Amino acid sequence: MENTMSHNGLTIRELLIQIKTLLESHLVDLKQIQTIYQQAQTKDVVGLYQKIIASSRIYEVMPTLKGIDINHIQYEIKSILSRLFYESGFRKDIFEYDMERLELIESFNESIHPQELLTILFDMASDDDNTLMFHILEGKFIQAYDLVLKQLNDARFNVDDPMMSEYQRALNHLYNVASDERVAKESYPVLNRLIKKE
Repeated sequence: MENTMSHNGLTIRELLIQIKTLLESHLVDLKQIQTIYQQAQTKDVVGLYQKIIASSRIYEVMPTLKGIDINHIQYEIKSILSRLFYESGFRKDIFEYDMERLELIESFNESIHPQELLTILFDMASDDDNTLMFHILEGKFIQAYDLVLKQLNDARFNVDDPMMSEYQRALNHLYNVASDERVAKESYPVLNRLIKKE
């Protein structure tokens, strides 16, 4: 039997399920981390933020986190989401948003489309380690997990289609690895029109 991914790429459902599995494996710890962070914030929000930014070890700032391997969780979320980003065929400049749209997507509003949810998750994974740590502390991945569950069961969204066509994926891959960015930006719209016609 032929490998469907080689021709059609990952479906939106397959991506959502892989992300659900990833977050589910850390869900208990993610919830505990968020609770500990919220409790620590009640004393001094600004001071806590500055201490976390200034320290290379989160456990020095919040000793109650010592029983949780937050660095491993952070590494696994970052590496798996980064791998899924490249496997799914997104263009590397997907993260160049219009700020208004970014705020809507980051709100994890239930009306956002699964592709937008995937985009913001991939964007979060591309953040620097400090920012990603705050996503974990603030419970952003718990919000994402809840939304993934809803979208997998929401009839409004067709999540069984491939994320994109094999042609689009191939073109995006070429764009991502092109050594001359100017040529890539000039050639992409021309080839993309052909893909849309097909």
